[in-house]
Amino acid sequence: MQIYLDVCCLNRPFDDQSRQRIRLESDAVQAILERVERGEFQLLTSGAADSELIRVADFDRREAVRELAGRACRHIPLSSDIGRRALALEQGKLDPLDALHLAYAESVPCDILFTVDDAFVRRAARLSPPSPVRVVNPAPWILEHEHGGETA
Repeated sequence: MQIYLDVCCLNRPFDDQSRQRIRLESDAVQAILERVERGEFQLLTSGAADSELIRVADFDRREAVRELAGRACRHIPLSSDIGRRALALEQGKLDPLDALHLAYAESVPCDILFTVDDAFVRRAARLSPPSPVRVVNPAPWILEHEHGGETA
């Protein structure tokens, strides 16, 4: 399975873990990355993720997130098709950076784009026509797929 984690997902393990939701999402991100390490999932990344990473202010955090992103087996190159698709997704009410992440993920295509951004999940679910890439929060997804007995 090919997956894409946006930068807010990759940042989650380094957020303040005092809130239950953040801990659950962090655990889910770690479980997904363990599947990447075992070769069950192929993690993909993009120039959109690179440009977001540059803006992480704290050096140590940026390097830690970069290490997680470095586990990707493939860096999706920017193309004019991705740019056009991102513009179309923006017209579908996605934020510009979310639209770019989804356009990159669709270009492969990835099976799932993971994000901890609730607004991104909601807006992606309302796209018409729907995206071929599922945009989901990792916490409920991992609960359903690990504890529900499924593998993907």
